[in-house]
Amino acid sequence: NRSYNLAPALWENSTVHAITCGYRAQSQRGNLGRVPMIGQLHNKDWIFSGLSNRGLLHHGIYGEKLVDMILASYNNENDCAITKQYPHLNWWKKKST
Repeated sequence: NRSYNLAPALWENSTVHAITCGYRAQSQRGNLGRVPMIGQLHNKDWIFSGLSNRGLLHHGIYGEKLVDMILASYNNENDCAITKQYPHLNWWKKKST
């Protein structure tokens, strides 16, 4: 209902095929501002979230770093070189005390 007035033709002339839901993650504020969550969760699961309002600026930079991490994992390389160069990318993996 809330978006009907914005685009009535879309609602009147379209068919909904699926409705999904999910979670929105927001990163913690640190000395670099809000840094996104990017990296490997499990063997085949990766995360790229928490871009906050700077997503339009950072999506390309951090997207490239995510690709580098994924390729390093498929080439049986450790992503240590990437995380050493950008240590702030691992902030979300650290255990809280």
